[in-house]
Amino acid sequence: MPIGRDDAHGWSSWQEDSYQEDWSLVRNLHPIIAAAGVRYLIDLLNEGMPMSNEPVLRQYGTRLWIDYTANFGASDTVGFSMTTWIADRATRMTAVYGTNPPAVFDVHLYGDSWNGDEYSQFVDADRKMTELGYHQDWIIGKTYFDDATAADGIRRATGEAGRVIRFLTRWPLTSMPGHRSPWWCSPHADVE
Repeated sequence: MPIGRDDAHGWSSWQEDSYQEDWSLVRNLHPIIAAAGVRYLIDLLNEGMPMSNEPVLRQYGTRLWIDYTANFGASDTVGFSMTTWIADRATRMTAVYGTNPPAVFDVHLYGDSWNGDEYSQFVDADRKMTELGYHQDWIIGKTYFDDATAADGIRRATGEAGRVIRFLTRWPLTSMPGHRSPWWCSPHADVE
């Protein structure tokens, strides 16, 4: 995952040198990952599916998707994972993937007062993707750690929507307000 100036999430204009560095990393790591002998799916940019107001991130995603699929196909990738406001991000999928979307999507569900709980995020995203003709299975790549409310919302939404969930992983982050990360832990995680 690119960081610093190479992370397209923060670009206000196209950065060709940074793009080439990112693409070089992907191009050079792919054969190593493919030869490892383990099942894998690559997320080309964590939470990299753009929202409708992120044209530079959309340009990055489109270009990386074209380059990646021209070299490696689409069978070993989830494309770009999606985080909250997934329904808005889903509207950009055709712009990024064209007529060649991945076979499975990776969504990240974190309930909050601004974006709604996991249930509503799931239902809204499923509705929008279905409306746009995307019926692929999902991986829930991130959600709160050991959170009964999140689990219940996802379970209910899965049952109602009928969307196939291949698996769910939890990020080591709790939804507890005021819970602080241990000093040795990433500020984006708070589970010891």
